Amino acid sequence: MHPELRELRAGDAVLQVWPEVGGALVAWRKAGLPLLRPVPLEMMGQRDARRLGAFTLVPFSNRIGWGRFGFGGREYAIRRNTPDHRHPIHGNGWERPWTVQAAAGASLQLGFAHEAVGEARAIWPFSFRAENRIVLTPDQLTVTLSVENTGPETMPAGLGLHPFFPLTPDTELSFRAGDVWINDAANLPAERTPIPDRWRCDPARLAQGLGLDNCFNAWQPPVRIGWPERRLSLTMEADKLFGHLVVYVPEGKPYFATEPVSHMNDGVNHPEQPDNGVRALAPGERMTGTIRFQVGEG
Repeated sequence: MHPELRELRAGDAVLQVWPEVGGALVAWRKAGLPLLRPVPLEMMGQRDARRLGAFTLVPFSNRIGWGRFGFGGREYAIRRNTPDHRHPIHGNGWERPWTVQAAAGASLQLGFAHEAVGEARAIWPFSFRAENRIVLTPDQLTVTLSVENTGPETMPAGLGLHPFFPLTPDTELSFRAGDVWINDAANLPAERTPIPDRWRCDPARLAQGLGLDNCFNAWQPPVRIGWPERRLSLTMEADKLFGHLVVYVPEGKPYFATEPVSHMNDGVNHPEQPDNGVRALAPGERMTGTIRFQVGEG
């Protein structure tokens, strides 16, 4: 095991966490079977949380279009944070080392702080503190995320989790949602529509070939993932805070993601959407939400 990894054990369940690399979850196994996508050793060497099993989305989810937004009567610009995307993506929690605040048995609490001073304002112009409490049992993983505004101004805030799961030819996916955003050529939300039949996952359908990278609105927990060939399933539920679900099924890859998030993609640039999910956090205010994964038989 990599010397920087923290390992939690509960019965036949094992979870590996990498605080120094975005506080990422590297691997979660039940009786030796992977529940998060397996991470090759060469990916570990990149020290990039986006290449691992799961990472926290804070202080925003997905993209902010062209790195510009208006809030509170002011205009802001933030830098791109990765060369493979034209927009700032996934906040900055995945880029930062997290510290271990508490560890006991099969639980771990991580945190990090962003101070919006000097050049750091180009990353995110508001100060905040984030925390992640992780609890493992033999059949369940619970992740509780929070973000607190530690600056003097009200800030737009969001939270989410970006887990990757193994994708096989037999993997089944099911969830319910109200509608979905169709993206434009820049992969930003452009049109809100009823869910097309080709993307509808109620009832369950094969995940492979969905070709999704879209945000679903008003999703109704749970999400259920089934691997019948492994006689294994995973059910994901989340607090009402996480009212949007980003589903990412890239073509030709052995993994996919279902991401419970608090706001729509580029939500800060869509104030006309009353349910965009962007939270205006006053100084000292905190938002908190919990995501639960339950292991079952396929």
